[in-house]
Amino acid sequence: MIGFLRGDILDVTDNRILLLVGGVGYQVTLSQGPESAALVSGSKLEVHVHTHVREDALDLYGFITRVEKELFLLLLTVNGIGPKGALAVLSGMSPASLVEAILGGDHGKLQKIPGVGKKTAERLVLELSDALKKRPDLIAVSPAAGGSSLRGGVRAAATNSFSVLGKAFSDAQEALVQLGFREADVVSVLKRMESESSPELKSPEPQEIVRRALQQLR
Repeated sequence: MIGFLRGDILDVTDNRILLLVGGVGYQVTLSQGPESAALVSGSKLEVHVHTHVREDALDLYGFITRVEKELFLLLLTVNGIGPKGALAVLSGMSPASLVEAILGGDHGKLQKIPGVGKKTAERLVLELSDALKKRPDLIAVSPAAGGSSLRGGVRAAATNSFSVLGKAFSDAQEALVQLGFREADVVSVLKRMESESSPELKSPEPQEIVRRALQQLR
């Protein structure tokens, strides 16, 4: 299976590119995000790839970031969504907004994606919410883990909650509260983690803190 390609773009047609790698041209279908829209012939490109094998064809779907590919693979697990449908979802909403909408159960926001109706939006929330909660690397792309608040007052309350490691723990607190955990329980766990100050948490990323906290909150 092809999982990653690096090469020169020979041609760009709509959301498809022809990528020259080692003398071989690979046709790759991309999501229609701002990054892919900026691609031009003659430029170099590194792309994460999902190889989809059918009886009569082998299709390559490409993603500028690893997060996009991981979300694509999660979308494929939803009943009734195939590669083209998953790509359409990613084309209609940024990864951060998609994660936020699913975790927040925002059916209305999801239905703004072209081709996503009420039933599909409901399935996305129902079938992916729990899966996303087990993926701190994907949770971290949402505004709750990246800087902007999803809930009024959470940012202000979190800013002064942690004295040693500051922002990373505050961002993790927001992400965990957004997942539905009680704020008091979240703060208790995170303060305990902060006080332990294990060597690997000296310079932590929010997603690593979220991953460790989830082990104690479940």
